[in-house]
Amino acid sequence: MRLFFWITLFLLTLDCWAEENTKTDFEATWVVNAQSNLLTNLTALQVFESETNNWSKQNIHLILLGNVIDPSVDLATQISQLKQIQSSAISANSKVSVIRGNVESNLLIDKSIELSSEHRAWLSSLPETLKVAKTLFSHRGLSLTAVEHDSNIKVKKELDKKIHSPSNYMGSQICHPLFESFRLSQALELVNANSLWVSNAQDGLKGQWLTRLSERLNILGNHTVAQFNYDGQVSVVDINTMNTVIASQAPDRFPANPIGYSEQEVIDILTHGKVINEVDIPVGITKPKRMTLSYQGKTMDAIFKFQDTDPNMQNNGWNRKKELADRYQYEVVAYELDKMLGIGLVPPAVERNINDKLGILQAWYTGLISKLSYSEDNIEYGGHCDRQAQRNMVRVFDLLIHNTDRNQSNIMYSRHDWQLWFIDHSRSFGTSIRRPKMYKRSKIYVTPEYKALLEQVEYEALKKLRPWLHKKQIKAIERRRKRLISDRH
Repeated sequence: MRLFFWITLFLLTLDCWAEENTKTDFEATWVVNAQSNLLTNLTALQVFESETNNWSKQNIHLILLGNVIDPSVDLATQISQLKQIQSSAISANSKVSVIRGNVESNLLIDKSIELSSEHRAWLSSLPETLKVAKTLFSHRGLSLTAVEHDSNIKVKKELDKKIHSPSNYMGSQICHPLFESFRLSQALELVNANSLWVSNAQDGLKGQWLTRLSERLNILGNHTVAQFNYDGQVSVVDINTMNTVIASQAPDRFPANPIGYSEQEVIDILTHGKVINEVDIPVGITKPKRMTLSYQGKTMDAIFKFQDTDPNMQNNGWNRKKELADRYQYEVVAYELDKMLGIGLVPPAVERNINDKLGILQAWYTGLISKLSYSEDNIEYGGHCDRQAQRNMVRVFDLLIHNTDRNQSNIMYSRHDWQLWFIDHSRSFGTSIRRPKMYKRSKIYVTPEYKALLEQVEYEALKKLRPWLHKKQIKAIERRRKRLISDRH
């Protein structure tokens, strides 16, 4: 017992010593998004005077989030100047750390660029991530596989297999929080950090300071500096005005949809838009049509589906044959359920009568490519958002609605950002709680964020789907929901 006490005391002492040694010796840490006008920004911050090469701030650690170097300007001059800045900081009991951005990484990779061995060695010495206390800094983001690769740490097999460099990984800024939040929290846990700070990587993410993924990710805009005091307090200042900046919530993903209209605008066009053109879609057996709609000066394309193998099924008795129903109404149900959960990946759909034919109009996203097409054409997946994590996200949704018709032709990605969209749900909503045959051997995991959404949508909320679904179908959704939450899927 006494031995156990002394071992415990030793471990606690060791832990406190390790924690104490993670603290900085500087009074404050300043982090600058240094993608442009570096010298101007440093002068405005009154930390460095380029004309005299003097460093004026005592006892601070300045971290520059690349891209610090401008490849269009003489490289040797820039690197020499940066080294001079680092040297002058030391004389003032301060320090300047440059985190390697994708520009600096590309300079090292591109063998056609002439660099002296001294300058190449300096570029090679730049870290891609930097940790101060419990805070991690990177140019654009940090993928779990980058941590795995750099730290030689083994992680769960079902997570992303593709290795990203932290300097060019943008997933934490632009990918869906249902999997990216989980991935970032795992990455931070592996390096014993609480939050990640990066520079703004996308023009669509406007603002001076943005936060997302439960505030674990902070995105510095241009001309901003984050100031971390010795007690862990942080403030962000606009370099131009030196006023404090308040963080704004970043969008869940970028962009929200490929059309460019808000969700309500899309719903209005689908509901009230005039059909100005229509063509048959030569794919599938239900013969849907692609229609162009116009409403209040806005135009967009939509798909019109009208196949219903079991009219008024929701109000009649139930039999096993109804498990195989193919109904256009299910597209509306999938969209409504997507809204309840807050996923936002099922294109908006509304019921509508077109030319005396009842059916649904659903937003048509142009520029999509199917898994079948890019596999047959040997097109390399080019997204920052992990492909397997996205596939897992749609699989969880398919288990919830018991979709029996997911195949390579309806696994659709946006070509510009490789976002996976959830489409084609007309053969769903059976009453079985078992996996559809296509997913019998699939590895499927439900992230904590996904579980939180599923927990919010209880049986009373599901009853709102009654206009389109039989009560047995709604009860089956509830049973599958509980199984997903408890990992019994």
